[in-house]
Amino acid sequence: MTKVVELTGPLTEAQGARVAAAIRSAKGVVDLRINSPGGRYGSAIAIALEIEESAHAVVTTILGEACSAAALVALAGDQRRICEGGSMMVHFPAPSPRYRTSADERARTAAEHFRAICEYLPDAQPADVRQWMSEERHFTAREALAAGLVDRIASVSATPTVFVREPRKRAPTAWLRSWRDFHERHDLRAA
Repeated sequence: MTKVVELTGPLTEAQGARVAAAIRSAKGVVDLRINSPGGRYGSAIAIALEIEESAHAVVTTILGEACSAAALVALAGDQRRICEGGSMMVHFPAPSPRYRTSADERARTAAEHFRAICEYLPDAQPADVRQWMSEERHFTAREALAAGLVDRIASVSATPTVFVREPRKRAPTAWLRSWRDFHERHDLRAA
C-alpha cells in the first residue's frame, strides 16, 4: 500500500519534522508530493535522512515547484517524478539571518550541498551542476527530465500510485554520513 505524504508551502522545522516522522512510520512505499519554494536546509537534511534510511521506497512527486531545500528533498527520492507544468530550482544555500556563521562555515555548507547534488545526479557533469547552482537555475518539467533531475514526467491524473516500474531503494549517499552521525549523537531523530 502506498502512503501519500505532502510537503507544501515553505519548509519549516515543524513541517520537516512532520514529513520525516510520516516517512519513518510508513509501512510501505511512500509517495512524497512536493509543492514548496524551499526553506530550512536542516529540515531538508532531516527528510533526506529519513528517505535514505526508510526500509521502503520513497517516490518524490513534484506537483508544482521544488525549489532550494525542497529540490534537495525531491532529489533524495528513490524514484523522482515531476508533473507537467512543475518546476525545480537548485542553488547554493543562502546563510540564514537567524544564525551567525563564519565564512568558513558557509563555504563548508555550500561545498557539502554541491557534493549532495552531484551524488544524487551521478550522470551530470560537476561543472554543469556548479553552473546551475551558481545561476540559481530553474528547470521546467522537460528540462528537469533532460538534465536527469527526475526520472519521468507524470500526469496529474496518474499521480496517486501509478509507477512506471516498482520503486526500489537507491544506495545511501556518502554526503549524509556526517549529518546522520550528528543527528544520532544529539538524538534529533526521536519521534
